[in-house]
Amino acid sequence: MISREIYYVDEKFKTDKRFWVVKFESDYWSEHYIFRLKPTKKQVRESRKDFNQLNNWMKEEYGR
Repeated sequence: MISREIYYVDEKFKTDKRFWVVKFESDYWSEHYIFRLKPTKKQVRESRKDFNQLNNWMKEEYGR
């Protein structure tokens, strides 16, 4: 199961910069993708493809 969160980082997180984060998380791996502007659906899909490749590799290497 892969969960996805998209959230906006601003002053509440005690940073000087503002940006968007797409976070993917599974049993084997967790990854954050950072965007300056709100990510489009296409950008989220591309990030998901990258994450799926990493997640599958982690399953093969450490899932045994």
